[in-house]
Amino acid sequence: MKKHPSTRGFSLVEIVIVVAILALLAGMVAPVATSIVKQERNEATASRLQQVSDAAYAYFQDTMVLPTSLTALTTNPNVTGWAGPYVVDGFAASSQGTAKFSEDAYGSTLVLTRLNASTLRIRSYGADKANGGGDDLDVLVNVIPVRREVTLARIAIWNAAITSYNLNRSPTQPALPANIRTAFTILVGAGYLPNDTKLQNDGFGSRFVANPPGKAPLVAVKSTKMSI
Repeated sequence: MKKHPSTRGFSLVEIVIVVAILALLAGMVAPVATSIVKQERNEATASRLQQVSDAAYAYFQDTMVLPTSLTALTTNPNVTGWAGPYVVDGFAASSQGTAKFSEDAYGSTLVLTRLNASTLRIRSYGADKANGGGDDLDVLVNVIPVRREVTLARIAIWNAAITSYNLNRSPTQPALPANIRTAFTILVGAGYLPNDTKLQNDGFGSRFVANPPGKAPLVAVKSTKMSI
């Protein structure tokens, strides 16, 4: 007589073992998946922080002042030289589709803080959305290189004007004094400098001084903020 294959089902013990194995695997996979999602959001946030940092740097290059808010990067806050918008919405966030530039990949608003006259910090509070919670993401914007570049350019303008004035000064024209404000007025009046009062100051906002200090007639200027 032909025997048929056994159709015995799983025992309760076997089912319990399988369920336990599946639960164990799920417990192992869930933290890994969560970690991957967090890493993706951190990477998206870091990219956004860098883009906002670049925008703030460009803002300073045009205006010579640090932005006081994130909205200043998109809307002119009546600051001279503003040439934005420097950033727009629509950054891709791998875990959230598209989002506002001012938000991190966790949906929280980035925080802009002025640390000193030349440094901004742009911060995301990270996954826990709490300041100082241990997973904050920061980027610093240091504009000292811009200040130095502007200072050197203005010194070059000044010294070229002083040299030309001294070479071509007629007996009826006054010698340039060591006082920068008075020298500026004379050079503007003689057509050697543009009438832009910002030229009296270096890129750090400090007034130029005679080089050598106090020497008259003036032969050159320097910045007290730079050792050149």
